[in-house]
Amino acid sequence: MKNFINLTLIACCAIITALIAKLDELIIFSIFLALFFYSVVYLIGEHKNKKIAGFALPLSYLFFLALIGLDFVLPATFAGLPIIVYYYTHWNQLWILFSCLFILGVPNYNIITFSLMLINCGFSIVLKHLTTSYLRLSEVFIDTVDQNTLTTRTLRQHNKYLMEQQEVEKENTVLEERNRIAREIHDNVGHKLTSALVQIGALELTMTEEEQSEIKALHATLDEAMEQVRESVHNLHRESVSIENSLHNLVVSYKFCAVDLNIKIKNEPDNNIIRAIMSITREALANTAKHSNADLIKISLSQVANNYILLIVDNGKSGKIDAKSGIGLLNIEERAILLGGVANFSTENGFRIFVRLPINNS
Repeated sequence: MKNFINLTLIACCAIITALIAKLDELIIFSIFLALFFYSVVYLIGEHKNKKIAGFALPLSYLFFLALIGLDFVLPATFAGLPIIVYYYTHWNQLWILFSCLFILGVPNYNIITFSLMLINCGFSIVLKHLTTSYLRLSEVFIDTVDQNTLTTRTLRQHNKYLMEQQEVEKENTVLEERNRIAREIHDNVGHKLTSALVQIGALELTMTEEEQSEIKALHATLDEAMEQVRESVHNLHRESVSIENSLHNLVVSYKFCAVDLNIKIKNEPDNNIIRAIMSITREALANTAKHSNADLIKISLSQVANNYILLIVDNGKSGKIDAKSGIGLLNIEERAILLGGVANFSTENGFRIFVRLPINNS
């Protein structure tokens, strides 16, 4: 658009110069001829084939000299020279302007119009320089904006990852605290109750049958308390380390689409494996909600030989995958590698995440 405006200004100046040169010449023809030459050179220079584009500059020199040659037939033709000059982008290409000296031999030569033509050429050079500088700055500005946008997006993703890590750490702290409480109840309260039951049993042997009725009631109460403590400790410990409960709670809170959860494992994973499985599953569910139109996600956790196999598949339409382009996928891959496992991604029949985590590295 800016080139079009600049060429319009240069063409107007060229028409004025041609009118000053001689009123009865084919002025419009000379200007359109220069515009035609410029258009041909520009189209060749923009060609995708570099060899073809390389002919543009020599051809522009030929057109420039051709316009000067036409001056001997149509004296007003030299007014179109600034249009061709506008094509040149470097100062070292402007040596061609010295050929304008041949115009001094044109019949009916006019020093005023020749001076105006040179001024128009200078005007073309200035416009070209300003336009080129503007376009260069525009490209730099766009690149800067794009880079800032990419940086902002990356920082947001990192911030999200850090927040998720913080949530994981909080969850781990809660789990560790539950384990500590369960151990203390088992070690302290459980042992105290066991000792009390032994002492009451010994006391029963020293009492008469009439006296034993109240002791037996106390014994039954302590037995019931002991059973409740054992059940509470068992439940507390099971809730703190169960991968099945953790995945179930995660799936229940997921609202984007339906989730089919299937768990078939013999041994409960340790905390490192549980954290990795939970983090990978969270990331997979978040990616589906953001980038997929799926209405069903299948999560399968199984134990094969000495490995835990986590398979997460959604039925959404996905394109090609670049694991290096998404921080989420990189996080999944890194978590698997840190535990000695592997993570693979594919778009076969929906988006698919396959993770293998070895048990012996847990």
